[in-house]
Amino acid sequence: MQIYKTRQEALPGESDYINELVDNDLSLEHKIDLLISSYQKLKLDPTGFRNLIEMLGDRLSIKARFPRKGDVNERFDVLFTTEAGYKIVAEIEIPSTAILDAPRNLLDDIAIMTNRHENDIKELESLVICWDLPNNRTDYWNVVQDINNILKIKIKTCTVLALAILVWTGESFDIKSDKYYLSTSKNTLEDTVKILAKNGIDASKYSGLLYPIK
Repeated sequence: MQIYKTRQEALPGESDYINELVDNDLSLEHKIDLLISSYQKLKLDPTGFRNLIEMLGDRLSIKARFPRKGDVNERFDVLFTTEAGYKIVAEIEIPSTAILDAPRNLLDDIAIMTNRHENDIKELESLVICWDLPNNRTDYWNVVQDINNILKIKIKTCTVLALAILVWTGESFDIKSDKYYLSTSKNTLEDTVKILAKNGIDASKYSGLLYPIK
């Protein structure tokens, strides 16, 4: 999913609903329900998911930069810069129908970042951001695992909901850890499930959003 940051400014009130999705006084469970129920509205908004991901990133202290339209030297969907100095190159797959292409696209992104822009591969993290996780029968998990086994590159996977839960609970986005390295043997966002359990919320209601539909 190629997302471009356009020069056109949003009209007053156009993106207010994004602010309301992220910053509101609802309980954590109601925040989650509101975000999930807003999927169709976000999908119909040409910049909906882009603005939401950018806002969540800002709250998590990872600043988003989207490529300029037509710039073949920047093929990533979004590049995050962290306070620690490393970068997160990300592909956004919403809906996740073409998510199998994301790991291969990230390898291209990394190659361009290291060869053309002289970034140190040790200072790059790779991430797939999706709305729902691919089910257990897809080859996505095998591809991610094969890339790690052969190239020693751990492509991380995270859903929009998981990012939002981190924001709402004041948790940090620790992409350097293996919390978000999901593969065939472990493809549940277990850390997020634990955060919900601490807040008295049953994560089983969010099948597909925090763990794959079998």
